[in-house]
Amino acid sequence: MAAIREYLIYGVDDEHKHLWPIHYHLIKNDFLAAIDSIRRGANPLLEDCKGTSAIALCYKLFFNTINKSLNSTIPLCNPDEGHTQKSTPSKRHMPNTTPELHGMADYPVAKDSTEGAQRHDQLRLFTPYVEFAIGNHKLSSASSLRNALVRRAKGLLAVLRCMADREDLRLICKAALMESISILEYPALYASVMDFLFSNIRTYTMNNFQAIYVHEARALWNVAAPKDVKLKELIDFMSQIATTLEELCGIFHVDIYSQSLGGCSKLYPGHDRQLQLEKLQHHIVEMFAHMAFVTNKPLLFDVMVLQDSFPHVETAFMWDEFLSYLVSEADRYKAFVEPLMRRSLRNNLEKRICTPGMVPNEAAS
Repeated sequence: MAAIREYLIYGVDDEHKHLWPIHYHLIKNDFLAAIDSIRRGANPLLEDCKGTSAIALCYKLFFNTINKSLNSTIPLCNPDEGHTQKSTPSKRHMPNTTPELHGMADYPVAKDSTEGAQRHDQLRLFTPYVEFAIGNHKLSSASSLRNALVRRAKGLLAVLRCMADREDLRLICKAALMESISILEYPALYASVMDFLFSNIRTYTMNNFQAIYVHEARALWNVAAPKDVKLKELIDFMSQIATTLEELCGIFHVDIYSQSLGGCSKLYPGHDRQLQLEKLQHHIVEMFAHMAFVTNKPLLFDVMVLQDSFPHVETAFMWDEFLSYLVSEADRYKAFVEPLMRRSLRNNLEKRICTPGMVPNEAAS
């Protein structure tokens, strides 16, 4: 009976446990057992009956957890729709939807032709949900859900770190990250919280902050957090999730200039100065760069602004003005000003090279 119950709940059985132990423990959220299996010699490259390796599965579960944390109303404990959204939410955001944290909903992930449309639909904000949760909703159940999401993200990160620590798997793990990063979605919940803060700016400050200025978003974020316990818990939760994403990038990316992680990262083959995540869309890169600065995650900021897809033409925020502000406050924001300045210099160089007649004229002068 125990085996039947396990299969019905998790979608795995004794066959998984013996043939694919890492898969089995990942799906059951037993991350210490998954790490122990790896150290005992279980092969993370072994594919299960669905053709998924343990490395790919771990990345998939990790990014799905990040998406649940930053692109759903699950951290808000799904407040009642009647008090919030006027539009009809998708099924994943319905208030009567029970969030699955053990992994059953993540494995396997079905892919269909509507994926692009679903991604576009997910760009809508959850501001009414945020307003309801902060203004009316009890936090007991919401806090437990957030803690479960953070624990799960940290557990999956620990498994990924264990795999990447093996020299024979390091480059494979890096390649798997570059492939799996396409799962990462736009952080609509974070954007919704920022939208809520700017919509209610007079509740927190008399300063005329504007949403298009990244540094003013950080100032408002820091001013608002101490004034509302519910808001602070939500802000702290998103900051913790951003930390797990930064630490994942830190496995393969090192900021040799600002040394934002205090020199705790070792240099080794596969540890790049510029980790290229080509499958991240530009609007996702821009919002995570914004989030990295606001939540004070220098290495994550460094990773995002150095992406080729980092916007420099069509942008949601005033990055040039932001760079000017960082330069004026260079002593405070050294870890942030250097990567953005390199990004700006690179854009200017590309513009000079691509503009007809620009280089010859420069040479003539």
